[in-house]
Amino acid sequence: MAQVFSTLQTEPQTDFSNAQKPQTSSWILSLASTPAFKYIIVCLISCMSFSAYLADEMIAATASDLKSQMQLNTKQLSAIYSAGFGLNIPVLILGGLAVHRFGARRVALACISIILIGVSLFAIVPTFSAKLIGRLIFGVGLEPLELSQDVFLVRWFDRSPNEQSCSCKAPSSVDISSPISFSFALSITFAVNMLGQLTGLLVLPYISQLYGSISYAYFFVVLACFLSLLACVVLYFLDQCADNHQTQSCVTCRIFQGEYLENHKPNIVPGGFLSNLMSISARVRALPGAFWLLMLGTAFTFSQQYVFMLFCSDYLHEKWALTPEDAGRVTAIVYGVALVVSPIFGLLLGKIDEPISTAVLGTAIFSLSLLYMALVPAKLSPVPPIITIGISYAIVPASIWLCVVRSVKSAGGDAEDGLAFAVATAVNSTTLLLTPPVLAYLHDTLPTYGYDSAVLVISFANLAGMIILTRVGPVSYLLGDSEEFGQSDSSSCESTPTSSGTS
Repeated sequence: MAQVFSTLQTEPQTDFSNAQKPQTSSWILSLASTPAFKYIIVCLISCMSFSAYLADEMIAATASDLKSQMQLNTKQLSAIYSAGFGLNIPVLILGGLAVHRFGARRVALACISIILIGVSLFAIVPTFSAKLIGRLIFGVGLEPLELSQDVFLVRWFDRSPNEQSCSCKAPSSVDISSPISFSFALSITFAVNMLGQLTGLLVLPYISQLYGSISYAYFFVVLACFLSLLACVVLYFLDQCADNHQTQSCVTCRIFQGEYLENHKPNIVPGGFLSNLMSISARVRALPGAFWLLMLGTAFTFSQQYVFMLFCSDYLHEKWALTPEDAGRVTAIVYGVALVVSPIFGLLLGKIDEPISTAVLGTAIFSLSLLYMALVPAKLSPVPPIITIGISYAIVPASIWLCVVRSVKSAGGDAEDGLAFAVATAVNSTTLLLTPPVLAYLHDTLPTYGYDSAVLVISFANLAGMIILTRVGPVSYLLGDSEEFGQSDSSSCESTPTSSGTS
């Protein structure tokens, strides 16, 4: 996730001791005093990104129909998909600065509006160039929206367990306690995001087949984006009321008192845009060697899972002769399995504490599943490897993100976590920009093998990435960048710098 500025509270600050607060309707204060209020907030935050992830699956879910109805080849299809990542790196930086300058509320509202414009253009104009531009506009709004979502989650749910009372001079007319932990709120948003992807794969092919046109399926996405915009407006209003009446958790008080900002410095320096970019560039160059080795391994493993999911539905339609609707259902198994496995694996990962080993395991499962799909004849069912890919889809991301945190732990402590996540997001976006056109070229130039050649390339890339990942721990230890990644040998861990607290 892109989080370089996600731990920064950016809304206009208020001096509770001196400022006169605007009056708010009594029903809002009554609602804010109930435990259900935080559930409403987390639902609204999740709803903001539901339609974005639904829209992100538009191409993968309707790939076969899109190619046939618009007479596109696989290279053109991959170009449309990659366009969504064309501006991700500059947008990531500009989006973070925008959240810092204008606040999460305004940026979220602007981003959902941008996504709605991009999706509407994609749905309404039936030309290749319009799809390309619509997808590009969609990508511009997606990354800053995730940043804003992270900020909202931190502001509302990042509360210390022993923080029971508020020390600021805010009115105490509302209960600031939260029945939802930060990790639980994060898991809810993750589940809703994946539910958006599932909805795309199951509903969009059905609508396209029912009405005989992909346009109707895309109009459904436009409607979902409009509803997300309404959810964002409601969240904007409630969040603004919370600023005025202290309905958030005590993290808000710490922000206003300066303590939270002191512990989560974004390292934004005075001197304008160029100075900020130079500051960020210097911090990126200072990241440890083990982190960059991890990023190389990530480009060959974690990122390739998203590349495969782009072609998966069309691959099933082409090789196994499934209808687009059935291909979407089978592809959706990946997300369904991941939804079930993710929380279970999250608990296990916390106990075994071996993120590199589990990332290698997940990568091996994914690579072997792809080898099976590419080499077996079409008379064998694709469902078993799809299920194992779903297991890998749950294991690899959780392990990789934990490795990202570990790899920079001694380099800058928690203050560098956000930067590391941002760089990892940039690496992932670059891979998604460059890889699909290469695989589409293989598909179109080797028609005898079809997608099998592309799937084999992804499989071998994962094997190479698996070897790279096995070297991250030893390299980190030898360079003294950080503690070993979950090594059980206590003597070796004692010889390296360690920091308590964890991932």
